[in-house]
Parts: sequence; structure tokens; C-alpha cells
Amino acid sequence: MKTISKEQFFYTSWIALSFLFICFAILFEGTGGNGDSILHYLYAKYSWQDHSLFFNHWGKPVFTIISSPFAQFGFTGIKIFNVLASSFTVLFVYKIAKHFNLSYSHLIFIPLFAAPLFFEVMFSGLTEPFSAFILSAFLYAWIVNKRVTAITIISFMPFIRSEGLIILGVIFVFLLWTKNWKYIPLLTIGHLVISLLGYQYNDNLLWVFNKIPYAKLSSIYGEGNWSHFITQFHYCLGPILYFLLILGLIKMLFAMFTSEKRTKFFNEKLFLVYGIFIAFFIAHASFWALGIFKSMGLNRVFVTVFPLVAIICIEGLDFLCQKVSIKVEKIIAYSISALIVIFTCLPNPASINFKEDLLLDEQMKMVKGKVVPYLEAKYPSITYMSGDLSIALYSNRNVFNPNDFLMVYNTKPHLLKDTNFVFIWDPWFGRIEGDLDLNVLKNSSNLKVDTTFKLNENGTDNREYIIFKKE
Repeated sequence: MKTISKEQFFYTSWIALSFLFICFAILFEGTGGNGDSILHYLYAKYSWQDHSLFFNHWGKPVFTIISSPFAQFGFTGIKIFNVLASSFTVLFVYKIAKHFNLSYSHLIFIPLFAAPLFFEVMFSGLTEPFSAFILSAFLYAWIVNKRVTAITIISFMPFIRSEGLIILGVIFVFLLWTKNWKYIPLLTIGHLVISLLGYQYNDNLLWVFNKIPYAKLSSIYGEGNWSHFITQFHYCLGPILYFLLILGLIKMLFAMFTSEKRTKFFNEKLFLVYGIFIAFFIAHASFWALGIFKSMGLNRVFVTVFPLVAIICIEGLDFLCQKVSIKVEKIIAYSISALIVIFTCLPNPASINFKEDLLLDEQMKMVKGKVVPYLEAKYPSITYMSGDLSIALYSNRNVFNPNDFLMVYNTKPHLLKDTNFVFIWDPWFGRIEGDLDLNVLKNSSNLKVDTTFKLNENGTDNREYIIFKKE
């Protein structure tokens, strides 16, 4: 019987899993959470009606432009976009791992598709999957000597994720270190192009700098501790992949003090894989510990560098297996791979939660099944006001049209006098993001409580939606 090759194994697995995940995106109605996931979708959807949305810094211009055709087919469309981005990320990372001569490059899809965080964010409208794709496309273009293409691609990264500036910084140092000075000016292409294209919709050509939404040395979300992400990576990857990641980092540390540093690929791996990952990790750990740049200590930001994490994990697997015989090595490698897949499917805090990742949570089910139908039946033609974007999503309201939908971040409902609207209070976006005191709203002469929807009917759960009608 003919044995399947490593390459055939990879491509068969990659095609099958990619097809399966596209089916998941179509068949399951989850949104990858509320808030940012939905808002990025709304930017992409309504950008065809209002072209200024293409060049909103928070919305991320490159993400909005590229994802907008998919968003016209509804939220399922943008999930398919992110699944495709994630799938081609895996393909690029496989080619990169082969370039670095990693023995188990054909298993590279496991540290990505089986990582709980990568799986979760894939089925969302968030920007991280596309940023991971761009990073992997850059690295692949660089290693196949398409240097101009590579630097041009990565120059647009800050307009997909703001942390792209961190990545550009590491690449700048890499180009200096390797004396590739002629490519350094190309790092500015993204800023020049987006600045010029968005000039008519913004105040000046420097809008790409002075409108960065996170450029504030404070955060309403508080601050954390320096070890936050060291602990959280256990839940992002699962314990086995986390162990392999640490081994991969140790392997590079050893390589820095051995003859390997004189091999062909050392500088590329040191700067473009390990360097970018470590700089990215230290930056986010610092942002959260210092409470700056509006950091929330969110794990999902690391999906951007998961292509690098996958390579480091496979390096760790190679490192673990390199001192044993070939037969034992294969047993160890495939046994570990099987354990990763099995563990990530078992119910535990560091595995994939298929229900949470693919389905709506109870709160969004209530919005879709009760709150929005009530609003559409009783108030079909007046303005809705809320901070909960799932209300706009399920009522098909344009959040960028003030006659259709008003956001609580821009104004306060109890201070409005002339607008005919209903305000929908919720326990997170209204209270935290909108900084609204429920008692002030209830005592306002301009508002009257219409009805209340409680997630838990016995009153033990305070996740409630209160509809206020303007008096």
C-alpha cells in the first residue's frame, strides 16, 4: 500500500478543515462576541453607502476595504472572509516552515486550527484573522525573495491592526541589521497611500497619525499585572502547545550561542519570527500593566502573531524529537499532535468551546428573539439609541445614520430634547462604555421606562435590557 507523503497529508488536512470551517461559518449563527466584532462588520457593510467609512481609523481602512464585498452578504459573509483569511494563513505558514527546514512542517495546521483562541476569533468580524494573513503573506514573500512585494504588503499592517506599528518597528531594525537599507523607504507606502486616499474624508494628510484611536496614555478599562498574558497563553493555546512554544523559544536561545547563528536562515528567524513575536508580547503586556493605549488585556490581540507562534511551536516539536532515533521521533511527534487535537476537543478551560465559539450566547439570543422583535413591532419607524450593536445588527439599523440609530458614546439619552427615539439600556455598553447611571436615567423627566427584559426570569441575574421612551 502506497504511503501518503507529508505534503499530501498537509494538503488533504488543510482542504478538509478549511471546507469544514466554511460550513461552520454558514451553518452556525455565532458572531464571535458582541461589540467590536459586530462594529467592524457594520463598517464594512455600510461603507458602500458612505465611503467615508472606508477611511475611519478605528474601523481599519484596509480591513474595511477588503472585507466589504463579503459584508454585503450579511454577517455570514464576513465570517467566511475571516475563515478564508485564516485558511490561507495556514497555507503560507506551511510554506514558511518548509523554507526553514522544519521536520514537522506538515503538522503546522495543528498549532493554528487547534489553538482555542485562533479557532474562536476565526468565526467573527474581527480584524485579527486578516492581520495574521497579512503577516504570513509578508513573511512568505520575503523568504521567496519578493522583497519589494513583502515590504509593501506589511507597510499596510497598521491599517488592519494598530499594533502593526510594532511589527514595522521590528522590521525596520531587521532591515538595518541585515543592511537591506534600500527597502526601508518602502515601509512608508501604506501610510502614504491611505493618507492620500482618505484625505477628502478627514481633516488633513496627517490623519493617519493624529486620529489613531488608541494613542492615549490612559484606559477606561483599568490596568493589570505584568504576568497577565504569561498566564493567559495557557488558555490561548492549551497546555501542550504552550509547552511546545516554550521549547521553541529555548531552542532559539540555544541557537544564539551555537554555530546555528551562522546558517542562512538565522537572521530571518531571529527577527521576523522570534523578534516580532517577543516585541508584540512585551508591548501588549506593558500596555495592560501600565493601563495605557486603551488596553483591555484581551487575549485575542495575539491572533495577529499566531502564524509566528505556530512556527515556534513546530520548532519546539523538532527540538523535543531531535535527540532520539527516527522511529521514536515519529512516535513522539504524532502522539503529541494527536494529544493536542484530543485535548482541544475535551471540555476544559483551555480547549475549544464549540458552543460559545459557534453559537449565540443567551444574552444575544434574548436580543435577537425578544428585544428586537418588540422594538420592531411597537417602534418600527423611530430612532433607536443604544450602545449594544447586536440591536443594530438584528434590527438592520444603520449605526452611521443618526436618523436610524444613535450610539450612547456620542450623546446622553436623558439630555436629548428634540429627537424622537427609544433608548435601550444594557448592563455593559450602557453602564461601562456609555458611562450612564441607571438611576439617573430612571429619574430623568425626559425618559420613561417602557418595558424590561431580564435574561433570568427569577431575578437572580442582573443582565437586563430596559427600554426607555422619550417623554
